[in-house]
Amino acid sequence: MAIEFEIKLALPRYLKNRTIESAISAVEGVTLGCWSEHMQENTYFDSSDGAVRQARIALRHRRVDGRHVVTVKTAAPGGARHEWESDFDGADIPGALKSLDISIQLPPVEDIISGKTALVPIARTDYLRRCCEARYRGCTVEIAIDRGVLRRGDIRRSFTELELELVSGSEEDVRQLAELVRTRLGLRYELRGKLSRAMNLRKRK
Repeated sequence: MAIEFEIKLALPRYLKNRTIESAISAVEGVTLGCWSEHMQENTYFDSSDGAVRQARIALRHRRVDGRHVVTVKTAAPGGARHEWESDFDGADIPGALKSLDISIQLPPVEDIISGKTALVPIARTDYLRRCCEARYRGCTVEIAIDRGVLRRGDIRRSFTELELELVSGSEEDVRQLAELVRTRLGLRYELRGKLSRAMNLRKRK
């Protein structure tokens, strides 16, 4: 099990990558690695009885760089999340969930593994991620620029966001870096995750 801590910033669509990257590199004390790009296709699932979402569990199948990754996330103290994930064959999600060896009791996930409930796809998030690893003070941070589409049923919306995820070090250092970047670019914090935003999509009148 890992603890995931990340901060999201909403990006205007018109803001170019080079502008964002220059603003980050201009922050005193930041050292950036090389940027790379990866297409990510994500399908989120609930159980057939709705218990996964009710328990505020995120269950995701991600396809990236030819890999299939299953992930389970739950809330953790301080705004972080518990996270379990593993590569798998892309077909047997219940089997992949069993292999995660989740260290706390999650009855909705256990019911999927046992076959008591079925998996139901509820949303997709597909996006191009441009990312690099950065050093700031005593921490290492993955910085990602995500541009893509949120989908729920036949409803879709484009989105852009900047994400700073702690790899190692202090959460407080990530908060400080995010605030410096936010101020430089005039951004706002995005308090909802991609799944939450996808699930709240409504048809435009």
